[in-house]
Amino acid sequence: MNEHEKEQLEFDKWLIDAAREANFMYWAALLTANATLLSVFSAIFVFSRHDRLLIILIVLSSLISCALLILNFKRFLDFERYRGVVRISKEDTLTKEQMQTNGAEWGATGNAIKNRERIVTGLLFLQAVLILVSLLKSMAESC
Repeated sequence: MNEHEKEQLEFDKWLIDAAREANFMYWAALLTANATLLSVFSAIFVFSRHDRLLIILIVLSSLISCALLILNFKRFLDFERYRGVVRISKEDTLTKEQMQTNGAEWGATGNAIKNRERIVTGLLFLQAVLILVSLLKSMAESC
């Protein structure tokens, strides 16, 4: 391997690490937003009789979002553990069919992770709309 190929390999590794870190930051931000909404609107539900249905919808969507994000973290952890085991056991010992099967399984897992991200992002948008509706109703009632 020449010097250029080594540099390219290092750069590729850096890009993969950067993408992984960005992914974790995104999930952590979504999880933080949903945990905050869950905390705030659970408290509002306990202390207020106002818009209970909207509050329940916000709390439930936050719970679902948190569960999906935690599942993403767990599946990614499983993937990283698996990669470590394969690397330690020398991937060379796997047959071509085993490698293809493993690749297909983790490809499907990656798609599931992306789908859960989309659901969480959609739920966050729904939560924003519900909060806006709740605020507008509250303002209309106070006038």
